[in-house]
Amino acid sequence: MFKSHIKALCLGAALVTATALSVSAQEKQITVANFGGLVQDMVRELYFSPFAATGVKLVEDSRDYGIGVIRTRIEGGNNTWDVVAAEDVEVIQGCQEGLFEKIDYSKIKEAAKLIPDAKLDCGLGEVLYNMSIAYDPAKTSEAPQNWADFWNVKKWPGKRSLYRDPRDTLEAALLADGVAPADVYKTLATPEGQDRAFAKVKELMPNIIWWTNPGQSRQFLASGEAVFIATYDSGINATNLGEGLKNKVVNNNSIRHIDYWAIPKGAKNLDTAYSFLNFATEAERQAQLASKMGISVPNTDALPLVKPEVLPLLSANPDNIKTAIQSNASFWLDNYDALNQRMTTLIGQ
Repeated sequence: MFKSHIKALCLGAALVTATALSVSAQEKQITVANFGGLVQDMVRELYFSPFAATGVKLVEDSRDYGIGVIRTRIEGGNNTWDVVAAEDVEVIQGCQEGLFEKIDYSKIKEAAKLIPDAKLDCGLGEVLYNMSIAYDPAKTSEAPQNWADFWNVKKWPGKRSLYRDPRDTLEAALLADGVAPADVYKTLATPEGQDRAFAKVKELMPNIIWWTNPGQSRQFLASGEAVFIATYDSGINATNLGEGLKNKVVNNNSIRHIDYWAIPKGAKNLDTAYSFLNFATEAERQAQLASKMGISVPNTDALPLVKPEVLPLLSANPDNIKTAIQSNASFWLDNYDALNQRMTTLIGQ
């Protein structure tokens, strides 16, 4: 009887322990989805792997662009992602539709150190980057200074590579046509301004090679197919730093973007998601990402920790911020569909 009683107690204790371990294991796992490419490669090395080394089972995934990807998962009840990378427009739209959790900034230890634009209701800043002009100085006798130069095929003959999307391309067109940076979105919000932007794109059409993936634009530059490209500064910086290339970026009137971390609504591992957000927001860790990839980060305490030779390259460098314009996510949320249809029609002519 006594031995049976002890055996029962031990069995019960073992079951409790096993249950506790099971619960603990469930609490310490997370699935994170990013957009793939260079950023995900670097984030894997500097964020994902070190975070997993703290004892958390981290499952890495990649995702396509567009809020529809998130909407399908949430509405279908089959979402497995706890944290996702998201563009600014996706964060705003997803928040409005209730697809993302509101960020509780009281749980973000370094929230006060983040730039204001990195703190949206449903999005915590991941990286900052600019749509900029890039060129190979070995193939260009005189450096372009702005978007008007990008459009000047008489002085700089040759093809240009542009993003096959109204975002950034229409802003660049208006800047090339002489619109002041502060007036770009006010102009683009009018029918006359839209006509002006599309007319400027049409003017350059015989010399445009379109890209849909930023890696394509860099390849066009490397092969000599394009003399100038409109591309993300972070990709140019990363390949320069990682591969020893010597391409140059023109920061003047670049168009600034922020990608965010967001938590899908009903995420199963919410506490661990916040642990990851805190981990990814640490100044030292963000400085490592900036130093290795040449991409900007939202923690202001990270900037002094970046390698001195990399600091001038960053879009977050104060000297570069002065000459950039911030992409207007609210404008594109309201106007993207119509302008994208018009862009598609123009390219198809």
